[in-house]
Amino acid sequence: LRGRQVLDVGVGTGRIARRVLSAGCGRLTGIDLSSGALALCRNNLSAFANVELTQADICSFVRPDAFDIAYSVLTLLHVEDKALAISNIVASVRTGGRIVLSAFCDCGSELDFGGHTVAMYPEDANEYRRILAAAGATVVETVDLTDTWEHEGYRSDTFGQVVAHLLICQKL
Repeated sequence: LRGRQVLDVGVGTGRIARRVLSAGCGRLTGIDLSSGALALCRNNLSAFANVELTQADICSFVRPDAFDIAYSVLTLLHVEDKALAISNIVASVRTGGRIVLSAFCDCGSELDFGGHTVAMYPEDANEYRRILAAAGATVVETVDLTDTWEHEGYRSDTFGQVVAHLLICQKL
């Protein structure tokens, strides 16, 4: 990451961005739909001068060949038009650059937060591979993500199961 230009798609409150910045990236551009999340992110990343945060939708955001690395964790799950979103991510990365995406196994069509629900559009890793190939990128490594959530003796229903895949890709 040292000195690299990085795009964080769905930066949220900046939890992952903080780690990327601490690892020495040259500049981090974070986009998110939520103005509230971006306000928290600005506060959480205020110690870093090399940050640009923008309220944007990945289905309309593209900066051709601007980034060395792009990542999206827990975001594309909420995007219905994955082909457009992934195409914009790939177009924004320089040739030879890296793209890291999370693909979920089985999470249903909505997430219930008690007071409201959020639509989910899960796709399997093979569909991500097909979309990435059409956009000009290839998966070079797949890392299985296993659920290990446990708290005070309680384990999640999916404890020990592969719940997602991390796709590490390269733009061709």
